Amino acid sequence: MDRIKGLRQKNQNTYNPLVPFGTDGILVDMASGLNNEEELKLGGNHNVSITEANGITTITETYLDQADPKQVKYTVKTEISENNNGTTIITSLWEGAAEGSASKIKITTIPEQGDIMEVLE
Repeated sequence: MDRIKGLRQKNQNTYNPLVPFGTDGILVDMASGLNNEEELKLGGNHNVSITEANGITTITETYLDQADPKQVKYTVKTEISENNNGTTIITSLWEGAAEGSASKIKITTIPEQGDIMEVLE
């Protein structure tokens, strides 16, 4: 699938300059409380731990509230497992710290051959 990143208007045999779609990263608010550009550069206000056991690598990211750095805002737990058949499965679980906040799961399957499959739950 191709992505449409902008639009050009055709005038007779020429095209006008590209008018890009999108926005500046400073204008995009992220769940961490930072804007997109800050989070990409700084990584957000979070702690990370990486463990490995039984062939599964687990990355746990705990994002802290910008207003109160002692409070956890949300966590992202990613498990990476490589199976004997050459398939790699990456499972990411996003959980908000607030009571009643919804959890989100993304499962990415990378086969030895073929297309990568992603499922959001």
